[in-house]
Amino acid sequence: MKNGSPTSDSAEESKEFRRNPSPGSNNHKALAVVQDLSWGSIFPLLAIYFKYGSFLIYYLRASRGGLRLGSLLRFFKITVGAPLKINDFHYTDTSHVIYWNTQYKVANACCNQLDHIESLINKYLPKCKDYMKKILAANVSKAWQAWLLEANLLRATAKLLGKQEGVPANCVILVSRYASLLKILNLNSSVNNEVLVWSQPNQNKVLLFPLAATGLSFLEVLQNFFNFNSSRSKAIPSNLSRPFKVGVTAAWGTEGMDKKQKDDLFWWRSSSVSGDRLIYMFEREDIQPTRNQVNQVEEFGIQSVALKPKFAGDFPDLLVKNNSNPSLLMSLRNFCFTLKLAGKTFIGDEFSSAVLSLVSWQYFLGKKLSEIYKTLNLKGVFHFDEAGMDIISLASVMSDSTRIGTHWASQTGINLTTCRSHQVYFLWGSHDAQIVLDAGSMSRTLLIAGCFISDHSYIEVHKNTQEVVKEMRKRGVRYVLTLLDNSLPCPEFYRFFLQWLVEDPCLGLLIKSKGKSWKEVQNDGLNGLVERAENSNRIHEMNPLASPADAAMSSDFTVGITSISALAVAALQGARVIFLDYERVDQGPQKPYCILHSLGSNRCVFYEPDLLRRAITKNFKNPEANPSLGDATPILDQLDPFRDGKASQRIGEFVEWYLEGLDGGINTDDATRLATDRYANKWGQDKVVRSL
Repeated sequence: MKNGSPTSDSAEESKEFRRNPSPGSNNHKALAVVQDLSWGSIFPLLAIYFKYGSFLIYYLRASRGGLRLGSLLRFFKITVGAPLKINDFHYTDTSHVIYWNTQYKVANACCNQLDHIESLINKYLPKCKDYMKKILAANVSKAWQAWLLEANLLRATAKLLGKQEGVPANCVILVSRYASLLKILNLNSSVNNEVLVWSQPNQNKVLLFPLAATGLSFLEVLQNFFNFNSSRSKAIPSNLSRPFKVGVTAAWGTEGMDKKQKDDLFWWRSSSVSGDRLIYMFEREDIQPTRNQVNQVEEFGIQSVALKPKFAGDFPDLLVKNNSNPSLLMSLRNFCFTLKLAGKTFIGDEFSSAVLSLVSWQYFLGKKLSEIYKTLNLKGVFHFDEAGMDIISLASVMSDSTRIGTHWASQTGINLTTCRSHQVYFLWGSHDAQIVLDAGSMSRTLLIAGCFISDHSYIEVHKNTQEVVKEMRKRGVRYVLTLLDNSLPCPEFYRFFLQWLVEDPCLGLLIKSKGKSWKEVQNDGLNGLVERAENSNRIHEMNPLASPADAAMSSDFTVGITSISALAVAALQGARVIFLDYERVDQGPQKPYCILHSLGSNRCVFYEPDLLRRAITKNFKNPEANPSLGDATPILDQLDPFRDGKASQRIGEFVEWYLEGLDGGINTDDATRLATDRYANKWGQDKVVRSL
């Protein structure tokens, strides 16, 4: 055990470790990294103290009670100092990044259990539709993937923090409620000097989900009982007569109706579907309805609704009046069913409990949402949600509707979002189709439509960017780079390019940040580097609503990190793109999906930022030295075989044909088949990846 200064292989390695805080002391004998710090953490934390003595706590998330617990443990000198919050456990712009390879490892482990999961669901829900069983099983896998990805990344972070604090790996413990799940799926390997993983109560949330489902189901029984006794009235029937509707969830807003940019109604504007066939649904707390939005969609005959009071904001009149609440008898049946699942959860083995707890919860949520879909008379749901359990597809099956969707990101490899359960799903091209298939997607209809993002542009931003670049070139800038980050922290990525900008008066930068990464760098300042760069007047931050292509087409090269998605959009518009791959993704299990890497070294992929800088500066001195630098032309057909700006039109046409089938009196499956046949006839049979 080391009590001196932290060990590191080099000064650079030590610098990277310091991405997360340090107490600045070395009088602790062990280290605990807690995924969710709460009062429940007290048991494993006390166990660590009794085995190792005083220790230091790092945490990813903490409840108020968890922080009070941390203070209490510090007061009794069980821990050294206050618990420290982990700021970054991804390390995306360092040599320690394992993001994509961990995604594959976790997804593969969970997908290997799908048959086992489905057999349990078949045992306890034998009367459910086969497709519904598959969605329930996939949702269990998706929930596990999200939990275990985080746990595995934290485990790697714990090892780095151990080095930072001078604590040997065998005295570093990850405390996670998913420890048993790691063991069940053989992800809890102790080889290669890995840190230990200890569990805390409420393993895999097996208590939370069934109790919540049972309790809420019982409240529904009480509500229906009192309503029955008070009114003795007839239930208000759902409006299930034609014309049927398509629900569209609020996510990107409706600005594009005027500016032709990407928005929630992008496919509808390219169709002949009447506005009164759409319902605009608010179902997120972070996206509240505005008067402008409501008025704007109403001008097109589109009805706006809020699915719950907390989504209605200042417009309570938008709240859905649910006419499809189950009868007293039906609510009693639902309660008995959730109670039965809860009982099986509590007496089953670890695997069965982990599965059934999630089944009970999603079944309850799906039932509640399906009642709303029935009330709204929906036979189609266009929804952008990708992560976590797919309750939307489940509710669609329960309400005899069809979930339709597409992706807004081209995938770098198999990850948490690539296992799709939409009934109808539109893909950009064969690259994403292969990933979706290999990820075990159960979507029954998969169609290639092209990249819809390429159909839209934020014209004002695009023009403004061109003017900014023109002014830069007047001031002596010879080469302009667009930087595309991800939603994950990447301070070293920005530090490199800002330092380059300060050193090289020929360089100009356009910043197109996806999330808060650039803001975090600005707030940090990077020891004055940000200020010096901004004072150069050779750096420009773009509107986050702009398309990656809006920036890329104004620059000489576009550089991205972590994901190829934004680069793919830019390449499809003719931009020269470079992926800065710190992880060396092509050297791991995601290699079959590394489409930019397939073009060869030092073309569209670089592993080291210094080599990228050398290649770009050399290119401007002698363009013939590497004329293919950034040129992704050979793989564009795999990203989007059309590249005609009509992806939105193709999706809109399909929805139009689907509704025509319903209007003709056929069921949802037959309407989907009819629309798929018409799609194949118009756009090619090879654009149908899977069909009913």
